[in-house]
Amino acid sequence: MKKTFYMVLGILLTVSLSACDNGSNKASSKRENKTSAILKKKKEVTKKKTENINTKMNFDQIMNGNFSSLKGTWHLSATEQKGTINFASDQGAPIQITGDTIVTDAISLNKQGLKDTNGVHPIVFKEDKGSLVTNLKDEDSVSINWSVTFYPAGTTDTYIDTNDKGTNSKNTIVIWTSNNNFSEVFVQDSATK
Repeated sequence: MKKTFYMVLGILLTVSLSACDNGSNKASSKRENKTSAILKKKKEVTKKKTENINTKMNFDQIMNGNFSSLKGTWHLSATEQKGTINFASDQGAPIQITGDTIVTDAISLNKQGLKDTNGVHPIVFKEDKGSLVTNLKDEDSVSINWSVTFYPAGTTDTYIDTNDKGTNSKNTIVIWTSNNNFSEVFVQDSATK
């Protein structure tokens, strides 16, 4: 009788332990599936953010006064005066970009031209080594000259953010004035559609 009792008890324990093990495997499998789904979702969100930051500048649109490919969050990364580049320690002067206008504390740029304290100046565009340069059409007859250069990510090694190696990893806009040979370097943090 004792043998039968111990044998039945052993079988019951074996079956019980097998059931517990299968349950924990199912729970473990559910956890793994849930974790996998979360990681996949996180990768998709990260990919979307990366795609937004690396939005390409559309030169054809820019030349027609449409700045929608530039919309997003920008910050003043550096200034340059007479050949000396100083990286900005604060956000500095803002740049605001709407669908049809770029505005800083000194200029505004739109389809009609570049406006400064002396009025609106017609502009001309020139593509140069992967960048788009905007110059004043009347540059030879103005007292203060301006230039706005658009550098898509990966096209310049002159104006790179402090974390970049080699070329700029983000879209960059450089606004230069002949007044003290001064430039402001703006870098795009994120893009919006």
